Amino acid sequence: MQELIYSFKVPATGAGRAELAALLDIDPKALPERVRISTLSPLSNRGYSADAEAEVMRLMPEGLLIGTTKGTAPRMLVPWQNMAYLSEE
Repeated sequence: MQELIYSFKVPATGAGRAELAALLDIDPKALPERVRISTLSPLSNRGYSADAEAEVMRLMPEGLLIGTTKGTAPRMLVPWQNMAYLSEE
């Protein structure tokens, strides 16, 4: 199996930013602009416009919710079981 690595924007404000800071044990003001996740399951960008960038929307008990705040695009839940790691980039 091949490990797939994705890069996602960190939200500028909101619950997702605070949740990422708590999980990574980083001061919210010191969070990087992007985080990286590793997964064995490919993620789809279907429904995203060419200029859209996916970002972390929320961290939930089930997994990581990914979407975009610019325009309309589907949101995707990546289960924790499908991730090898989540780290700052």
